[in-house]
Amino acid sequence: MKYNKISVRFILSILIIVLAFSAMFILASCNEEAQASLEIDEYFKQTYFKGEEVDVTGGSLIYTDKNGEEFTIDITDSMIKGFNSSTSGVKNLKVQYEGLEVQLPYTVYGIRLGSYYLSELIEVDNINGEEVSQPVSGSEDKFTFYSNLAVSATIEGYTMEGTFSPDVDYLTVSFNGQDSRVEIEGDQIKLLVNINEGVDGSSYSQYQVFSYRR
Repeated sequence: MKYNKISVRFILSILIIVLAFSAMFILASCNEEAQASLEIDEYFKQTYFKGEEVDVTGGSLIYTDKNGEEFTIDITDSMIKGFNSSTSGVKNLKVQYEGLEVQLPYTVYGIRLGSYYLSELIEVDNINGEEVSQPVSGSEDKFTFYSNLAVSATIEGYTMEGTFSPDVDYLTVSFNGQDSRVEIEGDQIKLLVNINEGVDGSSYSQYQVFSYRR
């Protein structure tokens, strides 16, 4: 019986200690201050052409303070960190407010809006890869790209109107229902205009290069 009494006392002591620690943990949790939070409410523009400025029109945040109260905050240019449209690619920017931040992905297309003038003719030997370049000066042949995805091409005085679909390192232009892929290299576009196949097995590709002009 003495052994049983000691066992009961020991078990009760352990229970008291466990309950005490549990009470302390619960009390500490209750006293712990809630954390503020930040999230995107309404998204703003997430696709840009090279050289464009960030556009936060219509963007807003939901800020929840430490008391759990929510506020809708309009996003301003000064809240944006890490935006860069000088190079193309899929990137991330940060929206910062009250010491908090959220990340937002955005895409910069490789093409700049504006006019590209004919500046070079290139012929590539498709067999050995050799390339012959011929500079062009004073040409008024050009492509002009607009923000509504319209494109005009003026070639030898004749102007055509069409549309284009941009991507990070190329674009597709469409004139009269015919699509052509255009490569983008820096501030130049490169258009395949002809492939010559010789009876002797030779093969040459001819390109026109148009350079961006401010």
